[in-house]
Amino acid sequence: MILARIQRSESYQPHPSQYGGIKDRSTTEALVTLVEKVRDSSQKYVFLLLFDVSKAFDRMWWPAVKIALLEANLPPGMLALVCSFLQDRRACLNEYGAQCVLNVEMGCPQGSVLGPYLWTRLFDQLLVRLADSRLQPLAFVDDLAVLLEGQTKSSIEEQGRQAVAIIEDWCSLVKLQIASSKTVQCQLKGKLNTRSPPVIAIGGNNIRHNSTPKYLGVILEKDLNPSAHTTETVGKALAKFGRTKSLSGVTWGTT
Repeated sequence: MILARIQRSESYQPHPSQYGGIKDRSTTEALVTLVEKVRDSSQKYVFLLLFDVSKAFDRMWWPAVKIALLEANLPPGMLALVCSFLQDRRACLNEYGAQCVLNVEMGCPQGSVLGPYLWTRLFDQLLVRLADSRLQPLAFVDDLAVLLEGQTKSSIEEQGRQAVAIIEDWCSLVKLQIASSKTVQCQLKGKLNTRSPPVIAIGGNNIRHNSTPKYLGVILEKDLNPSAHTTETVGKALAKFGRTKSLSGVTWGTT
């Protein structure tokens, strides 16, 4: 009920780069947008950076969420009601006759339909920062991608480093972390040698190149070639068909 009222309010304006947790938006729309941006690019090279926010919903810091809600200009009464869910919460553990009580100030309240909304409001801050720096973010809830376009390898590196600096700065402010080991880059257009990809570091480590990363359930490839995704999908379908076929014979089993 509360979420429906928020969505009906005039102040509800999710960032256009966020496709998750929002009514009438989907992974399909996000992927179509990505494909269109790559195909319409007039630049020589197009790369995609894929970032992984470590335990995003578990580490969602409530003071930062409240600030994000203030920036969203919710009606005062609605703002007070939502913020009331994010205060005076405690976690209790009873064991061997003793009780341990811990004040909680982070994490998405379990079972809350407001969870995705609260996250997208918080994440909007980062999307605004990236877009204001003329970068191209794409987000589906906590899955973040940044599209890089340029005529040279050095221009891709410059944009990538700028994106990383903005992301790391924001994460520091809201007490979140990017899993550098899960962050990858992928070449979607151009003919740069993948053995010597653009040098972009995060958390002290160079972001590794992955020729076939999976984004929103779809395997991406250079020039938007669908072969890797098609091969995987066909393989899964054949495996399921084989298991189903084993359930029956000519004269026995299911029909």
